[in-house]
Amino acid sequence: MTENKVVIKINVDKPNIKAVAPNDDIVVWHWNRIFAALLVFALIMGGSFYYFSFNKPQQIEQENNIVESAKPILTTKVLNNKSLINTSEKVNKKPQNIIEYLPKKESPKAKVINKLKPLIDNKQDNINKEKTKGIIYHNNIGRSQLAAEIIQREPVGKIQTPVIVDKTQAKAVFFFTEINNMKGGTVYHQWFANKQLVFKKKINIAGNRWRVYTRKMITYQFKGNWEVNIIDDAGEVYSEIKFEVL
Repeated sequence: MTENKVVIKINVDKPNIKAVAPNDDIVVWHWNRIFAALLVFALIMGGSFYYFSFNKPQQIEQENNIVESAKPILTTKVLNNKSLINTSEKVNKKPQNIIEYLPKKESPKAKVINKLKPLIDNKQDNINKEKTKGIIYHNNIGRSQLAAEIIQREPVGKIQTPVIVDKTQAKAVFFFTEINNMKGGTVYHQWFANKQLVFKKKINIAGNRWRVYTRKMITYQFKGNWEVNIIDDAGEVYSEIKFEVL
């Protein structure tokens, strides 16, 4: 008996698979990483744009404020309701038509250069004329004069020269001086009759403005040429007055 063989053929489609050579490189794209990197880059660019776009006007504004603060402030003054003057110029700029006078320094012992003329030049011309102001030689003497009396440390009343003295009654004559900036010092009042010292008074100065006076009762027997002065311990004459007694 013969065996019957049945042969069944099935056609199966095989996938198109290319053969890869063993030496070829294989490129694999990681899309997730690429998208993440692009996102980070976009965030960095957006942040930079936001920072510079919003900070630049503020920086410009600050620079403008600095420039404006450096500008001079303009102020105006009204003079006589007629004109306005710009005072924004430099402070140390001096006006053209103003002259500055600086005080001269003087030593306490400096003497006055321009002495006054003697009080009595001619007896006939000086009768009944007031000649009571003293010649001042020192700049610490503010006033020096004769007076009829002293009230509250100030000279009052006029003395006419020559001084007329009655035979029966003596006449009071006051010598007043104002001394400045000599606190703690010592001066003297001296009275001379016909070049003879008849009275001397020591004065201790207790203030920077010290007003002092001395008095002499002049009698008829002392008529002639009189002189009263103020000196220091060294004998320097600060002021003097010469007058005549008739």
